[in-house]
Amino acid sequence: MSFGEIFAADQGLGPYFERCADTLFSRNIVLLLTAKPGIDLELGSAEDWQEFETRYLRSGNTGETDRARAEMLADTLGIAFGNFVRLLDDIVASTLSAVRCDLRMLSPAAQLLRLYEPGEAYALIPASAGEDAFIKPRRGWPWKAPLAVGTDNEAELAVTPALFPRFILNVPEPLFGRDREEFEAHADFEPDATSWAQFRNLATVQPWIKLDLAGLSGNFWEDEERVALVLRFRNPLHLETDPTENPPYHFNRENFLDAYLDSEDRVLMRGKLSLRARVRQEQRRALVQFREDRPDLSAGGRIVRSEWERRIQSEYFGDTMPSLDQLSAIARFGYTGGAPLPEARRLLQKLIDLGLHDRRNNLYLTHDLTIYQERRRTNLQLDTLLDVRQRLANWEQLAGTMNPVPPNLDRLITHVRAQVSRLTDVAAILVKYGFRRMISAEAILISQDRWCVYEPGAYAAGQWPTGFDQPGERGRGIRIEAELDQNSSDQVQLSIEAIQALIDQGTGDIPALIREKGIVKAFQDDLLADVKSTVELQRDRLAGSGYTEISGMPFSKNAVAQAFIAHGQGGFRRGHRYWI
Repeated sequence: MSFGEIFAADQGLGPYFERCADTLFSRNIVLLLTAKPGIDLELGSAEDWQEFETRYLRSGNTGETDRARAEMLADTLGIAFGNFVRLLDDIVASTLSAVRCDLRMLSPAAQLLRLYEPGEAYALIPASAGEDAFIKPRRGWPWKAPLAVGTDNEAELAVTPALFPRFILNVPEPLFGRDREEFEAHADFEPDATSWAQFRNLATVQPWIKLDLAGLSGNFWEDEERVALVLRFRNPLHLETDPTENPPYHFNRENFLDAYLDSEDRVLMRGKLSLRARVRQEQRRALVQFREDRPDLSAGGRIVRSEWERRIQSEYFGDTMPSLDQLSAIARFGYTGGAPLPEARRLLQKLIDLGLHDRRNNLYLTHDLTIYQERRRTNLQLDTLLDVRQRLANWEQLAGTMNPVPPNLDRLITHVRAQVSRLTDVAAILVKYGFRRMISAEAILISQDRWCVYEPGAYAAGQWPTGFDQPGERGRGIRIEAELDQNSSDQVQLSIEAIQALIDQGTGDIPALIREKGIVKAFQDDLLADVKSTVELQRDRLAGSGYTEISGMPFSKNAVAQAFIAHGQGGFRRGHRYWI
């Protein structure tokens, strides 16, 4: 059966249940269920199933959808809707025929499957089975039960591994991977039919081309647009060049496929954490990434996140590109090839620190949602200090031949003179605290994305969306992002931390250390201001093309996707992963 057929686009009942019913009564399978207040139901014929759908799944209220009616299954039948769907799927997928399945409330099979327990606990091992249940359950705990009295047919649980604290928390600090902080800004736009179709044409390098000040000729200061652009950015920046492109600037075209994981009760979402597996096929790159959202650290309200990232491909699979299924399994179970993974340790420890998990219990994660995105990406690079000094010398020499000096040229010289002074000061400090040279090359990454969120239940194992407008889509977005490249953010942040450590220890000339920290911090603030300017430029370009900006969207696409998934499901506690 296709889980994507449970509900139609108008939230009416889709063909899923009818197809399940056809399969079951054609194989002479009868289901015995319990309905409140203690009425037994027998589902064995087409008529039985039609009456069941009419009473329990189809809404007779014109102000209520079939989806909303199905959400009430726990109230009317005593079985959570998700548990009921999983039960049907298991029985349809089985080889059973000519059997009566006694799944009434007190039957052994119903108790084994936890069919009538609150929430969606279907076939999950309860805590009473013992903390090592997924490896060695408590003696006497049942793994199987007869489907009916007097029959040899049994329901048997298959054990699935989970994150096991006693195993995972003993992992030493990492041998691979990386810790980093992200400093980002973004803008979201309404993805209507027009904006969605035109975005490819507007996602270009055009807004930032005139930042490039290499090889200028003629009266360049008369270009008001260029002057305004250069003065808008605090640092000397230019687009990465690529002579094979037209215009000659580097511009990646990338597709990403992300599988986000969470527990059934959304413990990661509640902790403002995320765990994802990512495949970037065109670069043959795969990774597992754990992120932690953090409070804003500046009055300007910048986004700050800590992330732990492991490049899976080369470390574990060599030149073979792993599937998203493999990556999801690695992230879900916390180990691969017999080796526990440090990001799983950090995730578990963080949940324990937040009071959201107990180190005595396993953590079972499921594939929560899928995001497919088409990204146009480039970066702004920081000019070298040598180039900026030479630029200043050339312009000052040029100005010396003019009387009067054109106002725009005078403003540009003043601007570049301040840049040289700031970069000279911060370069000396960065070198002093362990970096060989001043930051150059990649400084700000620019991403221009079209993306969609899909429910994983719409796809069989190992199958994934490969483009837009495919089954299971629950929402789409258009987003502009900019972030500090690790090349720039790490040098600055590590230098600030090194200086602060000396201040805390009371080591050295404290006033001088405070001045050094202030210089690096001011440089960091300038970079963050340029990150925001980068987004604002593209925002202005899209707004001028008639795009409608959406304000107040969460930064994490995962958080936005959660809202898409939950939309239209009334008071249901979570977006059921089988619904579209």
